[in-house]
Amino acid sequence: MSRIVTGLNTLEPFVLTREAVAAAGEFPFKTTEYYLSLVRSCSEDDPVFRQIVPSGEEIAGNYPSDPFMEEEKMPVPHLIHRYPQRAVFLANNFCASNCRHCMRKRIWKEKPSSASLEEVREAADYCRRSGIEDVIISGGDPFLLPPEFLGEIATLFRKRGGVKVLRIGTRLPVVDPGRVSGKLLKTLSHVSPIYIMLHYNHPAEWTPQGDELLRKMGTCGLILMNQSVLLKGVNDEASVLGELFMGLLERGVKPYYIHQCDLVRGVTHFWVDLSRSVGLLRELQGYISGLALPYLAVDVPGGLGKVLLGPSDSLPRKEGKYLLRTYTGREVLYGFDS
Repeated sequence: MSRIVTGLNTLEPFVLTREAVAAAGEFPFKTTEYYLSLVRSCSEDDPVFRQIVPSGEEIAGNYPSDPFMEEEKMPVPHLIHRYPQRAVFLANNFCASNCRHCMRKRIWKEKPSSASLEEVREAADYCRRSGIEDVIISGGDPFLLPPEFLGEIATLFRKRGGVKVLRIGTRLPVVDPGRVSGKLLKTLSHVSPIYIMLHYNHPAEWTPQGDELLRKMGTCGLILMNQSVLLKGVNDEASVLGELFMGLLERGVKPYYIHQCDLVRGVTHFWVDLSRSVGLLRELQGYISGLALPYLAVDVPGGLGKVLLGPSDSLPRKEGKYLLRTYTGREVLYGFDS
């Protein structure tokens, strides 16, 4: 387990601009000594450094902090219900490392907190009443909860809530694998099958320590999948993505989604034009294993859900934006505001 660091002086000798310091005031800097050790150059050209260094671009523009209406779509505390049979449970509001591309940057300055056991029971009861079959336990980072409590959350959703599919989203194995205890893995193995949604964005995030943790997780019967985010200046090259996706598969992790970076305040400087995003998948198709090629997931504003795109999808335009169709058949315009 490595120490969590929050002082901007740890980014020296890189010199932050006045605007970047202001961005850190609104969206605090935090990472782990382990993840910081993966930085090879204190430069925005370094893929790890760019994911943790504040940028003045984060406070430019006027995009909303919650365009997906998560807080409006909580029928009970902590539970986001956007799809008929699927929900997200926000178990806590803190992470070990603040990723600059995080779509929930709005919660970074909140006092650290977790859902109570009574709130978990209330959410599980809601799932049973509503016929929800698939729950994603997210946050924050649920892997930072006490192992017994996370195990109890998973058990309550499965037994009390009648949930068939359980997923846990975590970045901790990437930013501090030593913090993931054997007790946690053993606890989760008792609730199997359970899907662990990892968050590797670049091959530079692999280490022997992290690889060993992935091996242990697989041995415990946990099903490992990965959700990357396509980030300008980090991984928006076909060669990088190909190495990432094939490397994940080699480590027993299925590349599931690559997320189009969200149009959320504090994040849009990472956005890659959607036509280029689809083009990257097109470049990879046929040159890497079909198992290694993920969906491109575009979360459209308004709480309307994700649109899944593949290498063969065309992208019609209207009024200067992309015309996408949601899972309900609704047409939406997507892209930067002019």
